[in-house]
Amino acid sequence: MKFDKADRMIFSQDGNQRHKGEWTFLLYDVFGRQTVLGILKSLASPDISNMIVSSEFRGTGGLAGYTTNINIPSSNLLTVNYYDDYQFIDMMSAQEKAKMVFVTTSGYDAQYAGGAKGLLTGIRTYQLNEPNKYTVLANYYDYRGRIVQTHATNHLGGFEDEYLAYNFTGTVKHRKHVHAAAGQPIQTEIYSYTYDHAERLLTVSHKLNDFRKSLYWSIAMTKSEGCKHRKRRARRHLTLTTYAIG
Repeated sequence: MKFDKADRMIFSQDGNQRHKGEWTFLLYDVFGRQTVLGILKSLASPDISNMIVSSEFRGTGGLAGYTTNINIPSSNLLTVNYYDDYQFIDMMSAQEKAKMVFVTTSGYDAQYAGGAKGLLTGIRTYQLNEPNKYTVLANYYDYRGRIVQTHATNHLGGFEDEYLAYNFTGTVKHRKHVHAAAGQPIQTEIYSYTYDHAERLLTVSHKLNDFRKSLYWSIAMTKSEGCKHRKRRARRHLTLTTYAIG
């Protein structure tokens, strides 16, 4: 392992990587937040013992929009994190950008108009078997810093969209998930949750597309199954004892 002057691990290597001439590297921004995780293809790693390694998002370069003050000539990226704003969406195609923006949806919570400073706004995740392919996720938040909407590309050439609505106490009231794949019909799932006076989950109902809403789970069902289990267990451990009198 190799650490920079800020005592952060930047490079690490296990036995298999040493044999293949690879290093795992991890970059941070000026606030110490993880930005880029990847694999450096090199027998030797840069000397960082007398420097503070940093990265900055500029929307260009070979590190998914990040630049850094060390030389990483050949690498496979694994994950890339984006913070504070949504400039990373500008690196996507026009079709993808149209699907990644926040969409005001009736019945679900609104995005905070003051921005997302200090929050994780996006993640790019690369495929291990095809390093040039990746998916991108965008998170949108309300004024309390809770995720109210996410939009992501998927490996099927489509998108995954999630919409959330919260109760006053912060528990999820409704959740809608929309799944799309290239050449396939769109699938929409809606989940609804109810809670008791102590905010303990009571029921979960589920609706798929235009089918009728059905009860997915309830505490009453769990209690009933628990009673049946206890009764079966009691019968299993029942011992019959007889006495001879006289």
